Amino acid sequence: MNFTKNVTSVLVTNILIFLVSIPNAIIVARVLGPEGKGIYALVMLVPGMLYILANLGLSGANIYFIGSKKFSPTDIASNSLVFGFMVSILLGILFALAYRFFLYPFFADVEPLLIYLIILSLPFSLIAVYFKGILLAKFKIKEYNLLNTLDPLLLLIGVALLLILFNKGIFSLVLLSILVTVITLCVSSFLVHKMTKIRFLLRVNMLKESLKYGVRVYLANILTFLCYRLDMLLVAYYLGATQVGFYALAVGMAEMVWILSRAVQTILFPLVSSSEQSESRVLSAVVARHTLFLSLLGCIGLAVVGRWVIEIFYGSQFLPSFVPLLILLPGILSFAFVGAPVSYLSGIGRPIFATWASLIALVVNIGLNMILIPKWGIAGAAFATTIAYSLATLIVLLSYLKMSQNMLASCMIMNSDDFRIYFNLVAKVLRRRKK
Repeated sequence: MNFTKNVTSVLVTNILIFLVSIPNAIIVARVLGPEGKGIYALVMLVPGMLYILANLGLSGANIYFIGSKKFSPTDIASNSLVFGFMVSILLGILFALAYRFFLYPFFADVEPLLIYLIILSLPFSLIAVYFKGILLAKFKIKEYNLLNTLDPLLLLIGVALLLILFNKGIFSLVLLSILVTVITLCVSSFLVHKMTKIRFLLRVNMLKESLKYGVRVYLANILTFLCYRLDMLLVAYYLGATQVGFYALAVGMAEMVWILSRAVQTILFPLVSSSEQSESRVLSAVVARHTLFLSLLGCIGLAVVGRWVIEIFYGSQFLPSFVPLLILLPGILSFAFVGAPVSYLSGIGRPIFATWASLIALVVNIGLNMILIPKWGIAGAAFATTIAYSLATLIVLLSYLKMSQNMLASCMIMNSDDFRIYFNLVAKVLRRRKK
């Protein structure tokens, strides 16, 4: 099993997803404008929230238990199918009621039908994610990359056809999103079925074990997601859909920096779960410092060219996104760096540290957003997010250093051998070009 090869494969896939997502975002922004983009961002926030709530940590538990060989892939896949449908239907009904009675003010600019429609995508997207985790745990990296590329590619084709060729609106994009989740589930089911049998059968004892582990990861994921996206709901509540459009663009551009860290985290978690602790602690430190270095370069690049990128590709009407983009970058950098420590802690069965970090960061984020958004607008939201991200990073990092017994310098400071890797890579590329 080649860690570098797998990370590179996932990284290339993430870059491809990013490259496919750019024209998608540009088309939406250009055709719908700031207000339309804001409304679309709010609608698509719903399945993201529902997925996090419905997951219950089962996808992380699947990876952990397959890596530790405690349960068979067949039983895990079968439980994922049945449980995914059950929890999705229940949560979808509960969310529809919650939206009807007290969440409506956060979506005041959104047509209610769009909210009810997008809820239908939950069971398909949730089970597909469970199945992706099974493929990842078995290191079926090609299949995993295929599934991750499928969604944005289908969305790009659909968005281009609907908005440009047929001049449709947000309603058609919501239907498109549902269709894409159905296709992705069909493909993921086929790929998992090739590897192991899938039965419509629920093993309750195994589910209890999975949820017992998963709830610790689940809490961290919920809190982290809310830390990611709750500010967008608060911007909608205080400022309206147009400002959400500006802020969503800033967030989307800033999170480009996470392409590398997410690739590393994707591979590192199942690898740590199936490795000796002494081996994984050294690997996590190496990964952390390389991730920090490359993410820092990405942040600097965005800060330098971000304004021109916004003006050229999205239009001058989106220039209010640039200032919050700059404010978000330090927090984005800190969260990129902490990806390897989080994967290490989850891989050794101690995700609780990330949970506490996310909880504290969420409380700080909500409090600061409620104070700063009315005063400073979307710049205030960005500032609150950066402080919250940085605080969570500090807590996770201290926990990681204690559990791994690694020194801080080994996780942050590049050495000559590290730089030699990049010099050799550049030299290799140059030699190939000369040939």
